Amino acid sequence: METIVERVMGILPNQKPVIIAVSGTAGSGFETQARVLQGELVKQGILVHLEELTEEPVDIDPENPAKSWYEQSMPYCKGKTAINKAKLHKELDIVIISGAFLLKNTLHHLFDTSIWVDCTENTAKEREYADGQVNIEWKSGAQKIHETIDEPKKTAHLIIQNDPLLEQGPKDSKGII
Repeated sequence: METIVERVMGILPNQKPVIIAVSGTAGSGFETQARVLQGELVKQGILVHLEELTEEPVDIDPENPAKSWYEQSMPYCKGKTAINKAKLHKELDIVIISGAFLLKNTLHHLFDTSIWVDCTENTAKEREYADGQVNIEWKSGAQKIHETIDEPKKTAHLIIQNDPLLEQGPKDSKGII
């Protein structure tokens, strides 16, 4: 069976640097998976930089906090700025950019390839509560909006299932790898 690194290497274009988006719902472990991928690629002798885009404060509409969170998280200008900055690193082979909502319809076309870290809503919430995160219900609601509007699982080039409740193993659009 192919490893995740082998699968990622097989779908990368021949250019430098290759920009990879790693995203998923809050609590899915997408940040951890991005770090694991970076470490595995470095072991292969590949020059990799990881850029983790963190959440920024948003103006929450008390009438619809989930919609506010979705609309203001990962705005186009922030995503595009991070990608343009990454492309300046011509000495690097790969730049991994991780962040929530990176696979919005307005952004996903800016990456050479993308990875969605999949997780059930219950497991994601449990992880978020265990980490002491706040606004978990808003994030969950924003994630549902994201999945409805942007369909990140359909646009991602690779899906990593990171939840014991899901069938294990990386997937692409054709099924398990």
